[in-house]
Amino acid sequence: MLTISLVTTEPIQQRAKETVARILSATEQILIRDGLNALNTNAIASAAGLTPPSVYRYFVNKEAIIEELAARYYAAEESWTMQIEILAHGTDALSSLVGRIVEHYVESALAYPAIAALRTAIRAHPALRSLDQESRRRSARALSNALRARGLKTLAARTKTISAVVVSTICGLIDQIVLLPPTAQRRWIDETKTLVQAYVATLEV
Repeated sequence: MLTISLVTTEPIQQRAKETVARILSATEQILIRDGLNALNTNAIASAAGLTPPSVYRYFVNKEAIIEELAARYYAAEESWTMQIEILAHGTDALSSLVGRIVEHYVESALAYPAIAALRTAIRAHPALRSLDQESRRRSARALSNALRARGLKTLAARTKTISAVVVSTICGLIDQIVLLPPTAQRRWIDETKTLVQAYVATLEV
């Protein structure tokens, strides 16, 4: 599991875990409602019904809280990546498989409440950018393995490049559509699926 959390005190007892959950939930709500610029430890403490020292007991600063949210987001993303290999067990065309992967990956990301503000924080935070790059490499490896298992007959190096291109396209799509209204999101997803499917269709034998 990926993690870069700077937790001051690891929550062991149930009450401590509940306090950390309140802190993370309050942070998400501020990110959703007011954006990254409005986030500070005092605001988080107030929204969570805690005192600032109570927050500092578990997190050294607001960046540590954001990092914990990001780590949990990427831990969830690992389960989405595992689905790539499960989806690869079907018998449909490679282009259809990739279309389903795009749909699954994007919808999973959009189900995360604070995804828009969190993605903004990731782009602005060096440590989180590194985590994002690692996540992309892991997803690309999973897709490459799935394509090879489904009989894509290209050199291994090219398959890895193809997979990296597809994953980067999906991640770029997520960064764009989180800023759009739902109706526009659907159009962007459909157009990206068409683009990626057309690309992969040229590789099918």
